[in-house]
Amino acid sequence: MTVLSLALLLLFVASIGAATAAPAPKPTPKAKLPPYRIVRMILARDNGDGRNGAQVRGFKTTDNPLHCVVQLSQGKPGLKVAFRWYAVNAGGGKNYLIKEDVFVTEDKNRTVGNALRLERPWPPGKYRVTASVQGTKLVTLVDFLIK
Repeated sequence: MTVLSLALLLLFVASIGAATAAPAPKPTPKAKLPPYRIVRMILARDNGDGRNGAQVRGFKTTDNPLHCVVQLSQGKPGLKVAFRWYAVNAGGGKNYLIKEDVFVTEDKNRTVGNALRLERPWPPGKYRVTASVQGTKLVTLVDFLIK
């Protein structure tokens, strides 16, 4: 082996050692969650008195009103929760906003509900409801079918 070959071999081995000796990158810290956020969201059929009843994954065309209930991580007076109901693909339309409501809490209650009513049977199709606590960028959504 020549002196030049030996020098190149040693340089190559040294470069491999230097590459593996570099410190590992630090893990990216997790984003801090806002103190007021939605931790659970369900759909519910009406109980007959205008209040949410049994939990459901979808609705019948004759269900009226439709209910969405969210549970907050914690409650406080004056907290604003926005609900948006969409027809994703129903009644001949696609991706249009049906209703938007903002509910303002009056106490530390952690459960907030919203209802959507139609004065006739619902057109069958795919729908979506979203909810968010105002002041945060987190949006919770549920897609559902009306059959």
